[in-house]
Amino acid sequence: MGEAICNPDAKSRSDVRLRPDDRVATVLQRGAACVRVFLERGMACPGCPMAGHETLADAAATYGLELERLIADLEAATPLFMAPGGVARSAS
Repeated sequence: MGEAICNPDAKSRSDVRLRPDDRVATVLQRGAACVRVFLERGMACPGCPMAGHETLADAAATYGLELERLIADLEAATPLFMAPGGVARSAS
């Protein structure tokens, strides 16, 4: 699950929003902006061998972070994700 975030051809908002069960490694593949979100929170996920097995929910729990805030920050870091209301964000 969660592979839709890497599909720029996804049509619906639900196809491109991050979910708690998305794998950390899949999110990290979105690029440096997502890597930076993890590192700024003191998370060692980039480079961790568990990144391919752990979900965003697992990582947030491990680091004692609010899951919803982590997801919001990751979505804000990359233009692929949809803004609330289904409007695609432009690159800034």
